[in-house]
Amino acid sequence: MELKDFIPALRYGATVGSIQIEDLSVGSAELGADCVLNSKIGDAAVSREHLDTGIYPKGIVDYVGSFIWTGGGTNVALVVGSAVATDFVTASVRIQPTGNTFLWRVQPSGGSILFTLATANGTNDTEIYYAGFKLAA
Repeated sequence: MELKDFIPALRYGATVGSIQIEDLSVGSAELGADCVLNSKIGDAAVSREHLDTGIYPKGIVDYVGSFIWTGGGTNVALVVGSAVATDFVTASVRIQPTGNTFLWRVQPSGGSILFTLATANGTNDTEIYYAGFKLAA
């Protein structure tokens, strides 16, 4: 017997409000677009051990932000409490500093990130965006 033999409305392609299938098994079925609504994925069902190894995340975003670097100099340290030396941090300059300089180094360490420009910033406001990643365990 098939599922449609138990639920007559399914024989004719009718819309069924909600049904609960407990002890029946469905071998194969064709589901229409948008047919599953208000469903819930079980608690703790989406975690690394449930993922195929081909889609493991390499890193997990831990912190993101931006800041305005005002004034001169080539270095500025930004306090980011969870930053550690093993983090991978990427950064970009949104507003170009004076002197045609560029971001030379971004170095995380215990609780801060050190941003270094190739030459002095000058006196304008330079906006820097950053994101820090922890390696996935």
